[in-house]
Amino acid sequence: MTLLTTLLQNDIVKVMVLDNKSFLDYIKEPSLIIALVAIIVSLVGFIYSVRYNRKSLKQTEDYNNRLLKQTEEHNKKSVEPILGIPYEISITDKFIKIEIENCGLGTALINKFSLVYENEKFDNFEKLLSIIFNLREYDARFYKFSTIPYFVPLSTKNKLLILDFKYDDISQLTKIRSILIKTKYDIEYESLYGEKKTYTNGVI
Repeated sequence: MTLLTTLLQNDIVKVMVLDNKSFLDYIKEPSLIIALVAIIVSLVGFIYSVRYNRKSLKQTEDYNNRLLKQTEEHNKKSVEPILGIPYEISITDKFIKIEIENCGLGTALINKFSLVYENEKFDNFEKLLSIIFNLREYDARFYKFSTIPYFVPLSTKNKLLILDFKYDDISQLTKIRSILIKTKYDIEYESLYGEKKTYTNGVI
């Protein structure tokens, strides 16, 4: 606006507007040339400024998006659950204990638990071990999981007992181990962010 006002206040421009002389008669005037150069320089500066501002805004937006993504990934990792299956076999006290342990930093929500033995699924160890044992004859405790999905929260550094079996002699232990070696876990769980994960592994 300032440049337009300056241009209109220019004597040569006023004369051009009010007079009937041809453009070629006035284009040679130094003051008109200066005014035109000023306009061109201003337009170039304006275009450059707009492009620079747009580029700066895009760079700022990209940086903010990267920062937001990094923050989100960090937050997810800070509460990511990691399941493990520690087990304990005692020859002295004659027991086998198997647990699900959350070794991660956040709570795991267990949706489904099952055991796979020779392509057959079992809800829990009681049904699995009944293949070779009459469980009524033994002192055994079982934590059962339904195959129907439901939430079982397992907080960080905590364990969930899934088998505590007391055997009588080494032959029984050998039978149990022969089954456990061929057994796979199928555990579906998710983090507090709703990321679904699967744990599948051999028992022993």
